[in-house]
Amino acid sequence: MSRAPPDNDQPSDEENQISRQRNFTPDAEMGLIGGIIGVLIAVLTFPLLPFYLLFRVVDSLVGNDETNQPD
Repeated sequence: MSRAPPDNDQPSDEENQISRQRNFTPDAEMGLIGGIIGVLIAVLTFPLLPFYLLFRVVDSLVGNDETNQPD
């Protein structure tokens, strides 16, 4: 009798070893990765904040933009 092929959707014991050591479920791992990416994006875009605020202040003071006028 032949064996069924291994299920490739499940991680092997070697791949899952770090997760088991840290007691992370797959959902917790993905949440942690998403949080790290979010913090990285926030840190990288933070230096642009003064330019954005300056743009908003100048735009509100000048206010001659035709795209903001109602039809």
